[in-house]
Amino acid sequence: MKQAVLIMAHKNLNQVIRLIRSLSKSDFHFLVHLDSKMDVTDSEFCNLLNCSDNVFIVKKRISGVLDTWSLVEISLSLIELAKQIELNKNIHYSYYLLLSGQDYPIKSVEYITEFLGKTYPKPLIDCTPYDKHNWLYYKFNVIGIREISKYVDSKLNRGILRKIIKLPLIIYGSLLGWVYRNFLYDYKLYGGSAWWILPDKVIEFILHEIKTNGHKINKLKITNTPEETFFQIMTMASPLSNLVDLNPKDMVEQNCMTYAHFSDEGKPFMGHPYILTKEDFSKIVKLPQLFARKFDTVTDSNILDMIDRHIVNNT
Repeated sequence: MKQAVLIMAHKNLNQVIRLIRSLSKSDFHFLVHLDSKMDVTDSEFCNLLNCSDNVFIVKKRISGVLDTWSLVEISLSLIELAKQIELNKNIHYSYYLLLSGQDYPIKSVEYITEFLGKTYPKPLIDCTPYDKHNWLYYKFNVIGIREISKYVDSKLNRGILRKIIKLPLIIYGSLLGWVYRNFLYDYKLYGGSAWWILPDKVIEFILHEIKTNGHKINKLKITNTPEETFFQIMTMASPLSNLVDLNPKDMVEQNCMTYAHFSDEGKPFMGHPYILTKEDFSKIVKLPQLFARKFDTVTDSNILDMIDRHIVNNT
């Protein structure tokens, strides 16, 4: 079984290369999107990596911005490249694994390969149903205002004027969300982690929906944080929805194959995962997940060395 590893890279070029090398002794093919903000050419990247016939780079570069459709667009560009490679090489990918350049395997390649072989075709995606009382409320009921709100914040200092300007935007976004939620969405709504492992049948369903039902897809583009909702919605609309381990509506913890550390005793919730360091090693090696994030070799490269040694010693 060949697998397509889709990598969204936006910083730390050497760390991205290390991620690919950590998984290279396998039937994995690596499809890489280098963010337009990265100061590196495709050829420079390949020269550093010694690109072989299992690494492919998306030609069109996009600037990925959190909480916007751009991240879904990048994911889809990686999927489209994978489908092109399938056609050109007359191969077939069973699973598509979406990773960021700051992810890293915490299990051996052999373990990951065997796990995916036994699990196929189950979609491995963190998926929680929408409810007006859970964390997904804001994703679908107050929509279209996040980017505008950020723009206002960047132009005006904190104070009464900024609040006065933002108030009608919030009211507008709430009203628009109510209209969409009650009358315009064509799919049942779900959300979860942006990082997933999806089987070929779900990927093919998504591409078919985009091609034949673009008007339905367009309505999902203005939700808040579409990278945490679009693939969940599509997976649950697919023929394999019955295989998904659906979360309870009140569940907050992520249920996916990529571990992220969002909270810690004495530390505030920041809305994004903390950087994992060597102090987290003893916890990481006990995790059931296949990958973990976020790592940053500028902050701490020792943790990746420790993980590599642990994998070698326990294989």
